[in-house]
Amino acid sequence: MPNKTSEMHSRRGRRVSRRYKKRQRIRIIVITLLILFIGGLVSLISVLKKTESSSVFHLDHECVLGEDTCVAISGEQKVTLSADEKPESLKVITFTTTLTNIHADHIVLDLQGKKMFMGINQIDMKKVNDNTWSGSIEMAVCTTGSMTWLASLLIHDESLAYPTRAEFEFVAQ
Repeated sequence: MPNKTSEMHSRRGRRVSRRYKKRQRIRIIVITLLILFIGGLVSLISVLKKTESSSVFHLDHECVLGEDTCVAISGEQKVTLSADEKPESLKVITFTTTLTNIHADHIVLDLQGKKMFMGINQIDMKKVNDNTWSGSIEMAVCTTGSMTWLASLLIHDESLAYPTRAEFEFVAQ
């Protein structure tokens, strides 16, 4: 017949053992949640660093593309856009852009009709030197005789989530 003292110690030992196991499980859960939280925080910080806001540039002054170099400024940064000749329907026009204090990995020139959909008119600009890019495109036909175009330079920097945008407006015959 088991002795009362040994039975009591046995029960107390099981209780202590259960409490110990329960505390161990809680510690494991807390440590796991802490690791997940820290990992999520590190991921969030890296995403926030990458999503630094990109700039939107607007024309510094009115210009006539093909006759003038159009300039858009934002603080110390500057984007210029020029055309080798006055844009006209069905003419191949070479556009050149120069960047000042802006890093670019890739630039896309997007042309859209201001008041009329003119299809997709985009070109990948080619790097000419450190801060100059160039590309040619055939201007779409406008049946109304004169068309106001919106030219957007989408300046891609791989360290930013969104491209920097410089917007210009010009008229083509």
